[in-house]
Amino acid sequence: MANRCSDLLAPIQDYLTREFDGKIHVELCEVTDNTETADALREVADKIKRDFIVLAGDLVTDVVLHNVADFHRINDASVTMLLRQEAPVSKAKGEKPRRDKDMTDCIALVEGQRDEENRVVLVSQAVHMNEDLYVPKSLLKRRSNFVLHTDLYDGHFYFFSHWVLDLLQEKKYIASIKADLIPHLVRRQFRGKEALPESVRSKATSKQELAASLSLSEEKHDPEDLVRCFAYVLPSNAYCERADTIPAYRTMDEEVGSRLRIKRSGSVSN
Repeated sequence: MANRCSDLLAPIQDYLTREFDGKIHVELCEVTDNTETADALREVADKIKRDFIVLAGDLVTDVVLHNVADFHRINDASVTMLLRQEAPVSKAKGEKPRRDKDMTDCIALVEGQRDEENRVVLVSQAVHMNEDLYVPKSLLKRRSNFVLHTDLYDGHFYFFSHWVLDLLQEKKYIASIKADLIPHLVRRQFRGKEALPESVRSKATSKQELAASLSLSEEKHDPEDLVRCFAYVLPSNAYCERADTIPAYRTMDEEVGSRLRIKRSGSVSN
């Protein structure tokens, strides 16, 4: 667990020592304050030995992690994003929405294509939604069966292949996971061996060859399809929320205890 806020280090360590009774071994690492998310990964890269998960510290979800891991490996994905289908929200008069409209992402997923269902082929962040959306002609030639969504909520939960850490060492300009790394990986798809630096290519290729040898799929394996981005889409009745705004935090404070039956810790205050 990497922590970017030194003020939280002691309370988290106290919780792990006094109350946490899970089977997972937790090693708490402190990274430099105000470090961007991809930079934080670089600081702890030597402690990560296999495929790994990155999730926001304010995320609460009831997703079954094994299901996401299975989906990630079956698709030989470079990254698997956790998304939730948003249901239409009817607000009471005067009630503030959890998030502003400009926090909505535009995400394109392949649909109706065997072995590529929910492959992510385009992402446009919320800050760009007031601009024209550019869809490359090359994408339309390679994957024409995709649907553009503005009703998918990105919970900031990402399952990465281990070689992505090597990519981060090569691409020092990548600072943020959501703003830089995810769009970079999505754009590098369908580009053959040139999609990755040579130093990273061999590691990605060896993993892909292993996945192909273990696969039961009858589909022909493409050895040059090195970068593969997928989305694990939760239904609208699944719980996947972040306390990233004050209205969201207040609503979650009421929902979490009753819906997920999470016992409140006496050492953590509201």
